[in-house]
Amino acid sequence: MKTIIVPTDYSENAWNATKYAAHIAQKTGAKLVLFHAFELPLIATDVPVDVPNLDDITKQHKKLLEELKYQIVHLFPVEVSYEIKMGSVVNELRSVFKQQQADLVVTGLRGTNPLVELLMGSTPLSLLKKGDVPVLVVPPHCAYHSIRRILFACDFEPPHGSDVLRPLKEIAKAFDAMVEVLHLPQTVATTQEYGHDGYWENEFRELKHGYTFLYNEDIREGIDQGVQESKADLLVMMPHRHNFFERLLNRGNTQRMVFHTQVPLLALVDAPTRS
Repeated sequence: MKTIIVPTDYSENAWNATKYAAHIAQKTGAKLVLFHAFELPLIATDVPVDVPNLDDITKQHKKLLEELKYQIVHLFPVEVSYEIKMGSVVNELRSVFKQQQADLVVTGLRGTNPLVELLMGSTPLSLLKKGDVPVLVVPPHCAYHSIRRILFACDFEPPHGSDVLRPLKEIAKAFDAMVEVLHLPQTVATTQEYGHDGYWENEFRELKHGYTFLYNEDIREGIDQGVQESKADLLVMMPHRHNFFERLLNRGNTQRMVFHTQVPLLALVDAPTRS
């Protein structure tokens, strides 16, 4: 892993995610790129008002990011730079990600119910809907501790790209973590139909890994159960898989959210399956 992008709005939750990202950067040898995007305010009034110009706004954010960079380099032995852009947070972040040839975005969440915000679509996490940037989401007040156990919830269908699993494997290797592959079949009988598939065995051959099958009609409850039973430090998913994530993202069930884990979520990039 070479480059990690960390969007920030200078909030407490953003700082928490930044520290989490710095720990990963320290372990993997990656550099951190702090990122902030802003839009010029729209003034709809007949009364003359002073509107800050682009240079003044940019200087203000540069000062804030310099201060943030100073804090990080005095806490972690990592390389840090920053990017300031004017425009949509999501669009500009995706652009910087490509320009930097980055490997991962690490972001925090605002609010007291991070999973609801995640599923309903907060502005920064619209990245998950775009599905073209791997994102590690750090819930509020989730203090960093070493990643020893990773729960990878998947439908056992191989991903479409050759590098889809790379962020997961690089983090697992850097932390010498155990990867538990979780499958949630829709029927009890299905659990007998899956073996330790050769594809996954090959992908994780250099890592400590195992397999877990849990039957639960509610996928959210099943994943929550898997996180608790495995004592996972990190949950990994491929959000754009056809049936698996659609069942989790069912908006009609969002108010019944029982997925209360405070474990960070790594969303990998994979193209949706077309029927």
